[in-house]
Amino acid sequence: MQFGRALVTLAALAVCGVAAFPAEPEIRFTSTPAPGTTELDPNHVPDSVCVSMQPAHGPNEPKKTDPPYVVTVSSRKVSKGDTVRVVVKGLASETFKGIYIQGRINDLPVGRWLPHDNPQVRVLDCSPRKENALSFVSRNGINSITLEWVAPEDVKGDLIFLTTIVKSYDAFWTKVRSTPLQVL
Repeated sequence: MQFGRALVTLAALAVCGVAAFPAEPEIRFTSTPAPGTTELDPNHVPDSVCVSMQPAHGPNEPKKTDPPYVVTVSSRKVSKGDTVRVVVKGLASETFKGIYIQGRINDLPVGRWLPHDNPQVRVLDCSPRKENALSFVSRNGINSITLEWVAPEDVKGDLIFLTTIVKSYDAFWTKVRSTPLQVL
């Protein structure tokens, strides 16, 4: 009899849209509370994340396998102030729930990201520059996202976009490399 009641309860929860099992832990790239609160500040990325690009996912480590994702750019050469489209895409129908991306020259984040119409995309600051990192986090997986990045006015050289791509809380790849780009 108890088993039957449990099944009825689970079925009722499912019909009402209530999860019968705990949800996957939240995907996040920040571990710092907003000043004066205990809430995580989605607009602040600790300096350690700016360098490591690793999400705050407890003991989980990045995957060592080849990622089922690619990061492509719309141009191979740009001048200062030019805009580049950057696409993060899953191979075949592979989806992801989060990304953290920077354009780097000599391992320093440069350039700036343009605002995105998706409210789950956040343009972030990695000191000492502004708007030089970007994150996207969602509970629902997507197959691709197109972003816009503006080349720096004061730095030239070979640039690579490094991206952390999160498939799930415990499956993510850090510093996935784009095709190279030359800033003239």
